[in-house]
This record gives sequence, structure tokens and C-alpha cells, in this order.
Amino acid sequence: MSTIGASEQDIQTILIVDDTPANLALVVECLEDRGFRVAIAQDGEKDCGGPSWCGRLILLDVVMPRLDGFETCRRLKSLPATRDIPVIFMTSLAETGDKLAGFSSGGVDYVTKPLQVDEVLAREHAPEPARHAKAAGSPERPAAAGDPGAHAGGKRR
Repeated sequence: MSTIGASEQDIQTILIVDDTPANLALVVECLEDRGFRVAIAQDGEKDCGGPSWCGRLILLDVVMPRLDGFETCRRLKSLPATRDIPVIFMTSLAETGDKLAGFSSGGVDYVTKPLQVDEVLAREHAPEPARHAKAAGSPERPAAAGDPGAHAGGKRR
């Protein structure tokens, strides 16, 4: 994550974007109990990020009015202030197509509701290939560079 000029407070800030107050309350309480500062946005179109927002992680709901989480993520990834901040989608949508849309829009992981905060924080710290394997439900390990058993997708055959 790019945190040049960011304060320690910014580094410990997690942005949660979810339009359902009941979902927000539980996640905010759990994160604050673990010492994180939490910023909240209830609308991906008008409240999310902005050119001056800085933090360590964005938890992003997919199903929101006006602008869904996938488009919100694409917009966040287009802004210099937020492009390097990892986005983990949190949603009740569990179909493979939804997960793939999340990854193609710039998300690094995808968890389903109800959230387990410890799981989300563990995923934030997981190496990127491990995050993708967990989200896809794949027990396969990523192939090493030059591995003759690998294909273009980076996994062993």
C-alpha cells in the first residue's frame, strides 16, 4: 500500500462502504474493539473515498443503490489516493460470477455475509495468491514461475 505522507492514524483506518446501518454497526464495533479507526460511507457514488482519503483497507458491499460495489471499486482504483489500498468485497452474493466480477473490478478478496471480522483481517494479511485461492475455494497452490505443470492462469494442472 502506498502510504507516503500518511499518518499512523491513516494507516490504522479501515473504510467500510455499506448501505445497511445494521451491517455497519456490527463491523464497526468489532474493528474498533481491535484498535482500528473506522471511516464509514453508505453510498459508493457520493461518499466513498475521495481524493484525500487514505487508509489501510476498504471493505466494500456489492449491492448498493445508485452505484454497485463493482463500479465503486473501479472508480476507487482510478484515483491516485485509493488505487493502492486493498479492497475486500463483503456481500451476500456468493455465485462464482459475482466473485469473478469482484476480482476483475480490482478487489483483492471476497467474503460473504455475515462477516467474521477475524477472517477479514486474516485475509488482509494473506499473500495475494493465497487470498485468491481462498476466495475461489480452490485448494490448489499457485504454480511457481517456470513450473511445467502450470498454465496461463498461474495454477497447477
